[in-house]
This record gives sequence, structure tokens and C-alpha cells, in this order.
Amino acid sequence: MIRGKTLSLPVRTFKSSTCIPLRYYHHSSHQLNTTNNNINNNQFIENNNNSNGFFSCYSSAKFTLPTHHTLKAKWIQVPKALSESNAVLKTEIKVPDPIPIDLVKQVHDHDFVDKFLDGTISPKDMKRIGFGEWNEAVRNRVIHTIGATLCATKDALNLNESRRSSNLAGGGHHSFYDRGSGYCIWNDIVIAGQYLINSGAIGEGRKYLVIDLDVHQGDGTSNLCRLLHSGKSFTFSMHCKHNFPIHKEKSDWDVELEDNMKDETYLRILSDCLDTLEQEHRGKIDFIFFQSGVDVLQGDRLGRLSLSLEGVLKRDQMVAEFAERMALHDPLFHTDTNRAITIPLVSMMGGGYITEKENTIDRVCSAHSNTVRTLRNYWTLKENSTRLELNDSNPKELPGRLKGWTREMDEQTQIY
Repeated sequence: MIRGKTLSLPVRTFKSSTCIPLRYYHHSSHQLNTTNNNINNNQFIENNNNSNGFFSCYSSAKFTLPTHHTLKAKWIQVPKALSESNAVLKTEIKVPDPIPIDLVKQVHDHDFVDKFLDGTISPKDMKRIGFGEWNEAVRNRVIHTIGATLCATKDALNLNESRRSSNLAGGGHHSFYDRGSGYCIWNDIVIAGQYLINSGAIGEGRKYLVIDLDVHQGDGTSNLCRLLHSGKSFTFSMHCKHNFPIHKEKSDWDVELEDNMKDETYLRILSDCLDTLEQEHRGKIDFIFFQSGVDVLQGDRLGRLSLSLEGVLKRDQMVAEFAERMALHDPLFHTDTNRAITIPLVSMMGGGYITEKENTIDRVCSAHSNTVRTLRNYWTLKENSTRLELNDSNPKELPGRLKGWTREMDEQTQIY
């Protein structure tokens, strides 16, 4: 694979995984009930950030903005839907800490960071990013949304038995060194990657992997990783060719998709890509960031692909299974017999833009909820059935060690 080159893969017949999930918590429908907008943010959040557990996901709903815009509803409804559907434990939905600003400044220009923090960023710059105006609520949400990815990274790396965690927002892949773009102020993926490098979690000759499956190319992530983390990161972006951004950056591997692509073609291309990544990077990856935008759904307001809800669910399962396969032959992830055999994996919510009819709030929230549910509850390796004490005896029981743990850039404010 040539660094920085856009490749087209031969399309082969897509075959379903030969691995049978040992334990997966099923619902009667992929679509969850997310219709209640009148939510007390604190009713589904437990702040228990420093304890060991099976899984964790971080919600910034407490810091949502007072103004109305299209992403506010999903920030609130996704954690509520996860809790009420028993897809995760209530205690696994946590409040993030604010991001340390000194870490942000290791990735972004100091003046850019300071101007956003103190409100001296120009209205023109805020509008270019996709915000109507700066205010303290925007600042407060951003520092906690970025902090959520760092908290999730620490959990997956050091605490969670599943080695997995999620940010129920985040995925700011359009943010560059000295500017924001595409509703993204700072780049939480690269900031968390900087933490991994600082902490020594990325070993000699090894890398962290970014799997970006948002419908838009992760241009800011690709640029920053090339600028700051060359040799310590690998960026893979599979996105719509004719969508924002108009100017594409060079990821380590870009796969560009034609408009209106549906499930079958999309999934066979992704399967080929994951097979290639496995062949070329097995034994070389210490961590995976999954930008899991659901704007690939048919009818998305800012998307140009045509995946179904079931197709996005299968996409997420393929990424989860890939992380297991990558770790199966890597001794680094076998030493702790109380933790899953998988590369540590963190997902960020990314894009998913609502329309009144086809791509409703319920549909978008269902897709986001399915991503988190998959990361927590979908396992394929037989070795993990013993390690994680997966149990099929009760279909309503969550798996894992639970005993003892009870060009459209409109002016509406949108924050990943």
C-alpha cells in the first residue's frame, strides 16, 4: 500500500462472516424508540469515570446548547435510548471530563485555541466552521465533547475488560491545525492520538489506526496525522467521492465511493479494505479510532450514499470483528486473561443529518445506538467467550462480567 495514494479495489462477491457471534444482545427491531424530547439529562448519566468496568460510553448531553439545531436531539436521545433499551448499563453512560488545554495545544495552533476559548475568534471564522456565533455554552460543550474521546481512550486502553468505549458525540475530522471546518472546532481523534503517543501506548514500529467511515473524507485528521504523527498513525478514509470537502486531503489510504451506493457494493468494498488492512498491518496496530458517522444512510441531508439501517449495522459489526481478528495473532493482547482479545477500540458519533420524512430523528438515533450496542455486545472469537463470560442462556441479559456491577453549511449551530 502506497502512503497517501487513493486506491480502487477489485470488487469481489461479499461473503458473510464465517464467525458466528457467540453473544449478541438482540432487539426485536434495529430501530429504537427515541421519540421523547423532554429528557432530564441527569436521569441517564452516572459519573463514575475512574472505575474498572466492562464498557463505557461518554455523553455530553449535559452540556448541550440552549438553542435549537438539528444535532441537539440526537445528543440527548442516543444515550437515553441506549439505557432504556438495555443495550448498555446505566452506569456505563458517563459524563466526560473537560479536555486538558495543554494537550489540545500539542495538536492545534496556540492562537487558534486561545481565540476560541476567550471568545475573540471572529464571527467570520465561526460562520465558516458552521456556527452562527460564539458563546460560553458552545465553548463548554466543545471542551467536554473533545474530553469525551480522551476519557473513552483511557478507558479502552487501561480499564474496560472489553477494551472498547464510545463517545456519544465527537469525530471532529474536519478540524485542521489552525482552523476549524465542517462543524468541527478541534480534532478529538488526533488529540487522543497525541495522548497515546505521549503515554507510550504506541510501541516502537507500531501505530494507531483511524478507520473513518463517515460519508465525508476525514480531511483534517489526514492532514494532522501526516503533519504530526507520521510513522505513528495510519489513516483510512472510505467516503463519497463527490461530497464535501471539495478539496480532498491525502490519507494514508483513501477509498472514494460513487453516489447512491447501496449496501451490497459498499459492504463488499469495505470487506476487501479490512482484509487488506489486516494483511498489511497485523501485529503493528496498538489502538483503533472508529469515526462511525451514519450520514451514509439513504436520505441523509448531507450525504450522497444509500445505505440501509441494516447495512450500517453490518458495517459496524465488520469493524468490531476486524479489531478482534487483528488481535488474535498479536501476543500483546493475550497477556491479561481478564480482558478481551481485541485491539482497543473507541468510536465517535460523527455525522448523521436529519430530514423530516426519510431520514428521521428515530432512524438516525437508531443507527448511532446500533454502533454503540455493537461495540459492547458483538463478539466473534471463541477465545473471548471464556474471557468475557459470554452467556446465551438469557437473551435479555447483557454479556460480559456483570455480576457484582449492578455545500450545505447552514447557519444552524452543529457540533459533532
